[in-house]
Amino acid sequence: MKHFPDHVSMAIAVRIRYHYESIIIALSRKTLHVEGENATARRSDSKNTLMNAARTVIELTRYIDTEAHAPIW
Repeated sequence: MKHFPDHVSMAIAVRIRYHYESIIIALSRKTLHVEGENATARRSDSKNTLMNAARTVIELTRYIDTEAHAPIW
C-alpha cells in the first residue's frame, strides 16, 4: 500500500479494501455454488479469483493498526 500521511487515512483505505475483497469473495462463492460440480472455465476463474481475494485479505492484516487496548478481531 502507498504511504499515507496519517493513521486515519490508512485505516480508511484498509477498510475500503476489505469491503471490496469481501464483495469479490461473495460473488466468487456464489458463482461456484451456481455452477455446481461442472468443471468449466468460469468455475476455474471464480476459484482463482476467490483464492486471490483471500490471499489479499491475509496480506492486508499487517496494515491493521493494533494498540495494547484494542481487542483482537
